[in-house]
Amino acid sequence: MLRNKRFWGFLLILCLILIPMSVYQHAGSDVVEQNAPWYEFLGWFLEGSFNKPEHHGFLFLAMELLLLLQILPEVNEQRLVRMSRREHWRKTWAAMGISAFAFSTLFSLIQFFMTLIFIDPTVMLRSGFATVSVLFFVRIFCVYMVENGVFGILYVILLRKEVAAALCTVFFMVIFYWVYERLNWGSDEGIWQTLNLMKDLRVYSAFYSDGGLDLFAYGLATVKHLLWMGLLYLGSLWIFEKRDILNGKK
Repeated sequence: MLRNKRFWGFLLILCLILIPMSVYQHAGSDVVEQNAPWYEFLGWFLEGSFNKPEHHGFLFLAMELLLLLQILPEVNEQRLVRMSRREHWRKTWAAMGISAFAFSTLFSLIQFFMTLIFIDPTVMLRSGFATVSVLFFVRIFCVYMVENGVFGILYVILLRKEVAAALCTVFFMVIFYWVYERLNWGSDEGIWQTLNLMKDLRVYSAFYSDGGLDLFAYGLATVKHLLWMGLLYLGSLWIFEKRDILNGKK
């Protein structure tokens, strides 16, 4: 697989260009031309422009994983001889956390400046934009850490981070775009509601709805994400410790 940093850097820059381009194009649609009230437009803009399933399932996830590949420690015999497998896997998950935090910060900054283009700053201030942005920052960080946990499972099975990143992107593209969006799984209560990460990202539409954001439900979803992260960490660590990598048994 390609390991050239210039190649990965080019793809990262391409992702960063595509995000504001897609948002700017989206914001020029009929809703803007109809001069909708600012609160309706703000909720629609933040939800519709940034939270498309295909974006989080492919474009944004690919960008986040590109960041991760640059800082992820390699699995090799020398590294495992120097440290325990638990220590190595903790460092791997720390790298995942750093990449998810960096991506979430970058996402929020692009979101802020793109929103500033279409919404007056005083209107943004009155609308509670700062509050909902913080809530969404926490939510998107948790969701991408769950996705990173799936990447961790694939990585520990394959021991090839580039292949694992590609498969993780394809997996969530299918889940976000086909299962959640096309088949509409996760719309009902129960297990599908629990597994629907796309619905968890709809913080803006809930915040700017007539009833407002349910903080209790928001907190429960956050706890759910933390539990998923814990299970994925323990599962990936268990698989990693069971593999006889030093003796070449992969």
